Amino acid sequence: MKWDGNKLKSACEAQGFSVSGLAEALSVTRPTVYKWFEDQVPKGHHLLKLCGLLDVAPDSLFEQEESAVTVPVHRARSNARITNERRQRSHELAESYVPLFNDVRAVDVLSVIRTTGFDEENVQEAALKLRRLAEIPDKVPCSYKHAFHLLEKLGCYTIFVPLPDEIKSSAFFSKIHGHRVVFVNRYSNVLDLVFYLLHESVHAAFDEQEISAELETFCDSVASAVQFPAEYIHLTKELLESLPSTQQKRLIKKLAEENGHATYGLTKQLFPSDKSRHRSAAQTDCALRKKYPTLDELFFSKTESAHFLALYHQLSPQYLRLIASASGQFSARRIGELMGLESELDASLVKEELAQYMEA
Repeated sequence: MKWDGNKLKSACEAQGFSVSGLAEALSVTRPTVYKWFEDQVPKGHHLLKLCGLLDVAPDSLFEQEESAVTVPVHRARSNARITNERRQRSHELAESYVPLFNDVRAVDVLSVIRTTGFDEENVQEAALKLRRLAEIPDKVPCSYKHAFHLLEKLGCYTIFVPLPDEIKSSAFFSKIHGHRVVFVNRYSNVLDLVFYLLHESVHAAFDEQEISAELETFCDSVASAVQFPAEYIHLTKELLESLPSTQQKRLIKKLAEENGHATYGLTKQLFPSDKSRHRSAAQTDCALRKKYPTLDELFFSKTESAHFLALYHQLSPQYLRLIASASGQFSARRIGELMGLESELDASLVKEELAQYMEA
């Protein structure tokens, strides 16, 4: 912590102490007090007497250093609660990436969303802005590729790593030295991933807004509205009209397969109060999930490092550029750690490919 003489000066004014009065009370000279008001830290016994006299805590007279890493409350899987321990685990993971961002210049202008409230009108307005930013065609559900493109447009560094199970999430948003960073669980199925990516995208778009339970609910609502636009919901309702329940379920599954989304999220939009349909949709998704890969399976569907980097470039070009530009500073092993590699690919080959990527 750094001494802040202005805080001492304010505390003295609040208690009605002049320079002379403070000097007399502490048996020091006026020049000594002036030095404290500037940049000289009082000696230990003087500091304790100061705090007792002014009725303040010692820490309150020092400038609090801003943490290099912040991790807001993130969306947990299913009904898991995000505890302080889980947040701490997320914080520790983000902190391990601090050296990579130490010398990265902050972007001056980033897309930010502000809202006047958390009602449905504001939900739809925010969702429309994000869909336009992600360049998602009208009436089309958001795919996982659209979601990753949105993160890029929001200036996020998207990092694919095996998230520890105790974090209980598929993705979480953080800020490292002021940069927007989203950590994504490499073992997530792409069918399930969209909603979590969109939820964290809303956090990124709201930037410094204070996190609250109300905002978390709002993030959920906006994420759902980005994934399933009103036109898609309306069209689906028209298709379902007059169909018996069994055929409705089959049609929802067909639409999910065609558009690459889970049936659960769509069913909740269509029948928000029907818990029985929600449970049935969750069961349907268990079978549907087998038709879609995890990110891990996508990245390592081929053994060539070129394939791995090409997919990284497609889903997270900003982070890949950062890694490539810094590759000369790190060992192959560290490069592998920063890119979430384990034993699937030779990190040395990846580092060589990164050098060629920079040249290209």
